[in-house]
Amino acid sequence: MHPNNDTRAQDRRAALQCITGYQFNDENLLYRALTRYAWAKEQNLAADAHMDAFATLGDAVIELIVLDALVHAGITDKGEISKIKMNSVNMSVLRSLAEQLQLHKFVYWGKGESNMQIWTSGRVLAECMEALIGAVYLDGSINDARNVLQNCGFFKTIPSIHTFPHT
Repeated sequence: MHPNNDTRAQDRRAALQCITGYQFNDENLLYRALTRYAWAKEQNLAADAHMDAFATLGDAVIELIVLDALVHAGITDKGEISKIKMNSVNMSVLRSLAEQLQLHKFVYWGKGESNMQIWTSGRVLAECMEALIGAVYLDGSINDARNVLQNCGFFKTIPSIHTFPHT
């Protein structure tokens, strides 16, 4: 059965939407954001049915949100902005957010990934978080992506801003 038609999978996605505070208009975007390449291949899904492009987009969206927040916080020194951005938008921070959300419970992992519990090491969970933000951006707007990050506590990791003033 395709996960979009599976009641348990729909319930899990509904729970994630509740946790993040964002309700998807197009749940296919959420499903794709949660679909690993290995799962897509195992399920014979379309070549573009996995999260990779969303992770790349989400990374850029998060960087833009952080840069915007820093400028609005009155930080004007290019070096300081770059340093704060580098310390804020990195694997460790995004992985930590994903762990707090228990995002690994919502992702469609390939069999090998699941057996190895691949989400426990490396950049994998950070990429899943990026994919989620990319999907929120595509489904809604930059403000929706910012709100999800706010709801997840992302801005608390940035000492210079803590909260975003425009939400």
